[in-house]
Amino acid sequence: MKLKLIVLIVFVLLMSGCLDSISSKVPVLYANITVSEDANGNPTVTQIDARAGEFPKIRAIEDQVPDDFPAIIVNVIQNMMRLNYYTGKDYHGPGVYNFVIGMEHEVNTSVPIIINAYVSFNNSEAPISAMLFNWSTEEQSLNKTFI
Repeated sequence: MKLKLIVLIVFVLLMSGCLDSISSKVPVLYANITVSEDANGNPTVTQIDARAGEFPKIRAIEDQVPDDFPAIIVNVIQNMMRLNYYTGKDYHGPGVYNFVIGMEHEVNTSVPIIINAYVSFNNSEAPISAMLFNWSTEEQSLNKTFI
């Protein structure tokens, strides 16, 4: 009796599409942001390495809010619109910071996107570094700093 009930429940879930949505994947960007400090000790993003990937929908990445300032903030922009959930991490000095960036809005994978990163202070921001990214699982590294 219990086995029939379990089979019936699984069948209903399969027919309703619930299991399909659990097993589906959402697009993400894996980004490594390298931060260095200049002679005055001011942090600057010096390198952005990124590649596209997928993440299980049930564990989708959403807002990643830093606890305090200064913080490293990353944005993904396409057609003048921010696509990603708010993405940031506490800044703890020079080094490489790894991000898994979840998308809040649909990505057109045939159109390049801009990934920008910067160190944000409570009342000001360091120069913004940005890269043009063609949606691909191959790692891409580009960097251009805007002051």
